[in-house]
Amino acid sequence: MLSFASASLAEEDMAVTCSKCGGGRFELGSVSSSEPARQFTILHCAACGQSLGLPEIDAVRSALHEQQTTLNDLRHQLNEIRDRLEKLATG
Repeated sequence: MLSFASASLAEEDMAVTCSKCGGGRFELGSVSSSEPARQFTILHCAACGQSLGLPEIDAVRSALHEQQTTLNDLRHQLNEIRDRLEKLATG
């Protein structure tokens, strides 16, 4: 059973194309094995579903966490700048 995750990788993020259809968009999905409660994360073509392999999911999760932390930091900085601008505007 293949279930798609929300993560998606665009062609500009990767220097690979699908060997089956030549597509350049990829998704992370999960595959259940015959053993109960055992799932594997796979990288597959978003267009045709061709499996490209098993990525290092810990590295992917770490990169996503790092990006989320950076976005949160930027959001906080932007909120501080907005607050300062509002104070300047109201004098």
